[in-house]
Amino acid sequence: SGKQINIQAVVDAFLQESHWGARAEFATALGDANHGAAIEGLAQLIRSESEPRVLVNLLRAAANYRSPAISAAIQTRLPIAAPWPT
Repeated sequence: SGKQINIQAVVDAFLQESHWGARAEFATALGDANHGAAIEGLAQLIRSESEPRVLVNLLRAAANYRSPAISAAIQTRLPIAAPWPT
C-alpha cells in the first residue's frame, strides 16, 4: 500500500537485498506507490545504487514523480562536463 511505513519497509528491504533482480522489482514498486513518501526513498537509492540494471529501474520509477529531491539525486549521478573550450 502507499502508506509511509510500508514504503519505508520496501526501501529497507531494497537496502538489505543482495540480488539485483529483487532490487529492480522493489524499485518498480516504489515508482508505482504514487505517494510522496516514495520520493525520498527513491532519491536515496538513486544516489547509492551501483548496479546498472537496477539503476535503470530506479530512474524509470523516479520518472513517475516531479520532485527537486529526485532531480538532485539524478544530478549527483551525472558526470560533470568540462566547459567548452573558447
